[in-house]
Amino acid sequence: MLPVFDSSFWDIPSAWWQASTVTMGIGVAIAVIGALTLLAAASSFLPHILKTPKHTRLLGSLQLLAAVMICGGLVMYPIGWDNREVRESCGKGANVYNLGKCSVSWSSHLLVGSVALLMLCFGLSFCAARHKPSNPHTDPLRI
Repeated sequence: MLPVFDSSFWDIPSAWWQASTVTMGIGVAIAVIGALTLLAAASSFLPHILKTPKHTRLLGSLQLLAAVMICGGLVMYPIGWDNREVRESCGKGANVYNLGKCSVSWSSHLLVGSVALLMLCFGLSFCAARHKPSNPHTDPLRI
């Protein structure tokens, strides 16, 4: 039998952590919507999306917006380290951007890596928007 957790958004102990949760959630939702749109375009459900530079720039801008939202949440999260729960766990030295005796886990490093990948995809989408085929019949990017 699975345990039942009776918790809500309002049980998050810091207002900064709540804001970080919302900001990162919106950023991840935008990134997923952009990824699903690109997947649909690449798998020929919506091939017309990749044909115009306007659409590729729009999808790239969505990736940039997602990266900015996730970065904003990543910057907000350590501001909440000055609450009582963190000080009880990590010592009295815990404060804003200082975890005291605790350390940051590998998930934070993965989050930074995912933001870097979103920024790379943003740059590549603008490079793809500038691509002009020399011969449209033999262009490898032609859909």
